[in-house]
Amino acid sequence: RLYKDTRRLDLAVRSLDRATSKCPEFIEPFFHLGEIYQWSTDHELANKSYDKCYEKGPETPLGQECLRRKSLLGVE
Repeated sequence: RLYKDTRRLDLAVRSLDRATSKCPEFIEPFFHLGEIYQWSTDHELANKSYDKCYEKGPETPLGQECLRRKSLLGVE
């Protein structure tokens, strides 16, 4: 999160990718990846990350936020 918060997005993506591969059951890294990709206007990758986030926890507040953000992207 520090990399994301300080806008060192390349390092944030690398760290979050590592987190999703080592701990695929966690929802938070997918949310943060979606947010970073959305900031960088790569809406296709943001959509995929938000999809994974929602799949991991559709009933959780974070999963619902991912679904909401995904709907705003307008990507199928």
